[in-house]
Amino acid sequence: MNQNNLNKNILLYNKSKPPTLLIILTLAIALLCITPALYLLFRSFEIAGVSFLSIILTKNVFLVFFRTVSIIFLVSIISCIVAVFSAWVVEKTDIPLKKVLTLGLILPLVIPSFILATTVVELYSPKGQLQKFLSIFGVDRLPEIYGLPGATFVLVIMTYPYVFLIVRGALRRLDPQLLEASRSLGYGSIKTFFFITIPLLRPAIASGTLLVALYTLSDYGGMALLRYNTFTVNIMTLYDASINRSLPSILSLLLVFFALFFIFIEYFTRGKGVFHRSTSGSEKISKPLETGIFKWPLVIILFLIILLSLITPVGVLFYWLIRGLINGNDLLPLLNPILNSLYVAFLASFFTVLTAFPIAIFITRYKHKLNNFIEFASYIGFGLPGIVVALSLVFLSINLFFPLYQSMWLLIFAYIVLFIPASIGSIRASVLQVNPRLEDAAYSLGKTPIIVVLRVTLPLIMPGIISGGIIVFLLTLKELPATLILSPIGYDTLSTTIWGAATEAFFTRTGGASLILILIAGFPMAFMTLKTTRYNIQK
Repeated sequence: MNQNNLNKNILLYNKSKPPTLLIILTLAIALLCITPALYLLFRSFEIAGVSFLSIILTKNVFLVFFRTVSIIFLVSIISCIVAVFSAWVVEKTDIPLKKVLTLGLILPLVIPSFILATTVVELYSPKGQLQKFLSIFGVDRLPEIYGLPGATFVLVIMTYPYVFLIVRGALRRLDPQLLEASRSLGYGSIKTFFFITIPLLRPAIASGTLLVALYTLSDYGGMALLRYNTFTVNIMTLYDASINRSLPSILSLLLVFFALFFIFIEYFTRGKGVFHRSTSGSEKISKPLETGIFKWPLVIILFLIILLSLITPVGVLFYWLIRGLINGNDLLPLLNPILNSLYVAFLASFFTVLTAFPIAIFITRYKHKLNNFIEFASYIGFGLPGIVVALSLVFLSINLFFPLYQSMWLLIFAYIVLFIPASIGSIRASVLQVNPRLEDAAYSLGKTPIIVVLRVTLPLIMPGIISGGIIVFLLTLKELPATLILSPIGYDTLSTTIWGAATEAFFTRTGGASLILILIAGFPMAFMTLKTTRYNIQK
């Protein structure tokens, strides 16, 4: 009886009473993450005699609001469908070429939106390469690529890998006993997928879709090139054209409200169900579903996704590169930006995962009155444009922490604020799939919370940590506005080099730098993908 009471107390402690050090640490991180939003609020009060409502109404916000909501809705839904379908096919069926297809489905994540938009315009615009080819067959003009159709297409093919990575990791940890029980009760593969698999994947789908929605909300480069006017494009335009930057600061507050709304929706979509395995033993991999005559059609569908999102854009970049090399251009000037990009991306990935880990543990494993605040505060940064976060940190560093101004650490801090939700979402989805009884057993042996986390929880959620770190690494490589504003003087990265070359129509440098960026980002992702795929097949 005493042992039962002890186990009960340990379980309650694990769920309800987080260590004081963990509370202080997560609260401090959350407050730092919310700093840019507080700056926006402070700046909004600098406009004397003008109400917040009047500013909103005079800036045609309703039209921009409708455009922003429309593209977020379309991109989130389509990306989720593409990602869940693709992840299920490569993880749960017997199709061939799984390693190649998985790698091809993930790699579009490494292409910056403004580069992808440039290649889309080059190919699919009414004056693009596809139009020139089709004119031979009498096609006079292709549909307009600018506006909502083109912007949606670009963001879908570059954001679905966010959901794919997280859902794929969750699929690999699904309890096969539940799927086998469903089939033994007479449920076919389709019913099992919709009534068993999808509900179990709800946390992963919600986390991934939230990342897609927030990324769509904050993207500037792709939207600007495709002439689709969202809140972010409006704010960037105001920052460039307005002397009084309190006006765009007020509009930027709307992005904070957007981010909070999406977090609220994700919180209730995720729910409070149990998603971990029913047993605490070693993982058992379920038998792949036999697809029969649908095997190669499924492969073709996945290949078409890869063709649109990866092969075609990379082909355009190769064309630009080869054309430039023939004309005598070289890639030697890219050496320094390459080294700078590797250095800053590694630092950002390491420190972001380091700060995301305690937050993911806190909001997942403990019930505390600060849970909602810490979660909301940590996600706000991802809903803000990089330029807004960067300018807020410039203001704070000049006025309060001048030694940090134009330092590497201020740039790293901006990356943490911007990308910590990506890491939290991946780690949290993994933590939810760890049976709490494993941790409770360690507590019953007298282990401290820190020892339990390091020796029990950490090894089990390592795939989620790696996935989160890779996502941050890629986002850092692609981030443009924050890098332009906060980088130390003369510190050029691949993203800033690409942007400068693209805006000046130096397509050789654009193609070369973009291809190098894809290679740099692709190596760690390829290693992880091939390793986990091989591990899954062997088991």
